[in-house]
Formats: sequence, structure tokens, C-alpha cells
Amino acid sequence: MVNGSINIELKLKAVNEMAPITLRLTDLICDPETVSAIYIAWEAMLYRVGAIINRYSVDLSNESYEWLKARKLMMEGDSIAIPAYLALYIQFSNDFINYQQIVATGSIRKTSNGYSADKVSGIKDKFVDINHIPIQIKTAIIVPELNAHELDITHCMHDIWTVGPFLKLHQIHKAD
Repeated sequence: MVNGSINIELKLKAVNEMAPITLRLTDLICDPETVSAIYIAWEAMLYRVGAIINRYSVDLSNESYEWLKARKLMMEGDSIAIPAYLALYIQFSNDFINYQQIVATGSIRKTSNGYSADKVSGIKDKFVDINHIPIQIKTAIIVPELNAHELDITHCMHDIWTVGPFLKLHQIHKAD
């Protein structure tokens, strides 16, 4: 846990009825902004892949759920939007198939032109432990394009990607 940020693992749950977010995930969210952020991520993926997305809900891994529940911690903030979007995205794309782990943060804004990643505050604090991720774990680190300049990636041992306008993903750093 760094300055109020913790690492949680999002998963998708196959569902019979359309529900962008599971009830157990909403039980651990303390503000409507966070719920809205997940809905916007789901809506952005609906725009990209169509009604097939109705088969999935964003959920927490069992480990993350139990960890948060045991500590009576709640989630808040819209920077969960990009991680939620990526949880959905990897279901329909092979872009990140070679990674064992994806570490991401960022919010999504709906504009008249579609969807775009928005800058988040405290990016340095959220990624202070970036180089403590073992190099053996192939990791993609994904941040809003507007925050990329805030990270010191010169000696980063992991691949860095950005999310920009129209939620386009672009690799800006390849690990040695």
C-alpha cells in the first residue's frame, strides 16, 4: 500500500444477464464515481466490440476480494476505469498475451468524439514500487498518455504502455 494506493486484481465473470459490475465488487466501493468509472470502461468496450460484452461483468479476483474484505477497506476513485477497461480488452485482444501481469491506472472520459484516457493524480506515488516487480514476471505497465512524462522510465525493467485519445494503446518503453 502506497499513499492510499493498493494493488488489486480485476477479473471478468461470465454472466447470463447483462451486469457491467458484480454485486460483490460494488459492495467494496464507497463512492458513485468509482462505480461510474467501471460503467464507462464497460461502455467503451461495448462501443469497441458490440453486444458480446454483455456476457461479462467486471469483478475482483478472490484473493483481492478477501484481502479488502478482511481489512474492511473500500475502493474509491475513477482511476479504476483503465484497469477495468483492460480486464475487458484482453478478453477480445491478443495484444497483451505475452505478459504475465498488467499493472495499470487511469480514468476514462466520454467525449463527443468517443472515449479518451484522462490524467490521474499521484502517478509517481502509485508506481513508486515499479522496479520491485521481479524481472522474471513479464509485466506491462499502462498509464494515461498525459501522465507518461511524469514517470522515470530510463531504467525500468518492464514494458511501459500509454493509453491516449480513443483509448489507443501505444508502447513507449521496451524492457531490455
